[in-house]
Amino acid sequence: MGNAEEHLRRALRIDPMLADAHRLLGDTLAMAGNYSEATEWWQRWLTLSEHTKQAERDVERVKEALRTVEKLDLLLENSGG
Repeated sequence: MGNAEEHLRRALRIDPMLADAHRLLGDTLAMAGNYSEATEWWQRWLTLSEHTKQAERDVERVKEALRTVEKLDLLLENSGG
């Protein structure tokens, strides 16, 4: 487990309502190639997120990442991987 991941998980144990920590943990996990768990954290962030201007931009970025992961899953299923 990377240092950022460890700190984010610790922060979320202390305060599970830290919306940005959910998104950042999803980003960290995706960068490490753990897309399945990343999507779970992004979904949680979408649920918790307040819709400020910055959050609206982030919501679109995360939704695009979720669509990309879904496409990758379909490609892997169809290729037998």
